[in-house]
Amino acid sequence: MKKLFVLVLTVLLVFIACKKEEPLNLEAFSPQGFAFDLGDVWEVNATVRVKGFQQNRNDETKEFSATIFYKVDLEKPNGEVKEDVFNFVKEINNHERLLDVGLEAQFELSSEYEEGAYKLIYHIRDELSGMETNSVVEVELQQ
Repeated sequence: MKKLFVLVLTVLLVFIACKKEEPLNLEAFSPQGFAFDLGDVWEVNATVRVKGFQQNRNDETKEFSATIFYKVDLEKPNGEVKEDVFNFVKEINNHERLLDVGLEAQFELSSEYEEGAYKLIYHIRDELSGMETNSVVEVELQQ
């Protein structure tokens, strides 16, 4: 009976050790954005959280790292799109595996921009896996 128990326990441990990691699926969620009228310019702030990106572990430092590139396009109320109003490469190093990270964008628009509902279109790419996703953040310019 003890041998059977040890055998079952050993088989269980082997299966757990060989368990495949869940496949990565880059996903953007929780978009938030707002704009401040500073008189001569609008200050626009937006954030989107992402999860499902690849993380590599450095055996020497024991740190996890990830690299995420994102750019933001601005869609005006009339449907016209101004491309690449913001872009950034976020490099992450952490002692623990991260579940998600925030991608922040902050930029100014001249006072020539009319009041109305604008869309910020995030184009996000995980540099390690090559996966891509998009997200839209709505921002209202109003005094």
